[in-house]
Amino acid sequence: MRVESLLRLCGVVSGIALILAFAVTGKAEVAVGDVTIVYPDTAEFGMNGQPNANLKPGSQLFVTEVRGAWVGGTAQIEGKSQLGWLHRNQVRRVAGRKAGAASAVEMATLIGQLIDKQVRVELDGTGFVHMLDASGSNIADSDLAACEQFEHLVAADLSDTKLSDAAIPHLVKSNTLERVYLENVPVTGAVLPLIATLKNLEVLVLAGTKIQGSELGPLAGLTKLRTLNLAHCSLADEDLKHLRPLVNIEVLVLSDTALTGTGFDQFKPLERLRVLNVCNTAVTDPVLVHLENAPCLKLFYVRGTQLTKEATNKLRDTLSSCSIYH
Repeated sequence: MRVESLLRLCGVVSGIALILAFAVTGKAEVAVGDVTIVYPDTAEFGMNGQPNANLKPGSQLFVTEVRGAWVGGTAQIEGKSQLGWLHRNQVRRVAGRKAGAASAVEMATLIGQLIDKQVRVELDGTGFVHMLDASGSNIADSDLAACEQFEHLVAADLSDTKLSDAAIPHLVKSNTLERVYLENVPVTGAVLPLIATLKNLEVLVLAGTKIQGSELGPLAGLTKLRTLNLAHCSLADEDLKHLRPLVNIEVLVLSDTALTGTGFDQFKPLERLRVLNVCNTAVTDPVLVHLENAPCLKLFYVRGTQLTKEATNKLRDTLSSCSIYH
């Protein structure tokens, strides 16, 4: 994991980055009969070293021949099928849900439509869609219907988009998801029962959404959840009781909320907590006693709180391996 990505997950710097940089980077071997797409850049397509067209990212190439590092095939250019060659690094093999080229063609078409919306896509080593990064794109709710076809999707970053609650029923059809990023997306608590069906979820970023702390109850069933970011949410001390069942939480971001810390007694079962961010909250010294029994706490971010150096130094003496950042 890159340092910048870890810092963003912890809510230390603005924005959110996926653990891996997004690009279509699948390394599936390309063979005759495969359906491929051009990615990540526009590619010159032609014969005998003479390019006759530029293929934009997401364009399909149907492979008819492979010679070393070069892939030959047909592509649709201005409505006509043309033969040409591309370097292997310029194309990615696409796998369909079912055996047969038609299914792969359909999948490649879906991917191409997402790329046209400035969505970055990663394919795994067998040609299946593995990750989506739509952050900051102009993707619409209906575009996420494509996720219903992505049976191997493990991560989706939808941050800083204008998606609404209507997008989430499409997203959760990918029940293999492990990481979901919804930072600054105007979704409400109505989506939480749907998100709670993602039983493999390990990372959930809800920072800056319209979700209320009182609505967090459905998340109790996400027993694999390791990272939860609720920064800039409407969150009060009494809402922390909803986090009590999340016994595997390791990273918890509660910055820029209305917390005072009186609900910190809910942290007692969070024995695996490694990172806690309460920056820009009204947390005060008396609540630190609840963290003295957090044996795994390594990073504690308290900038913008009313915590005193004297109190945090005392906590550091108790938790000798914990670093506290004012």
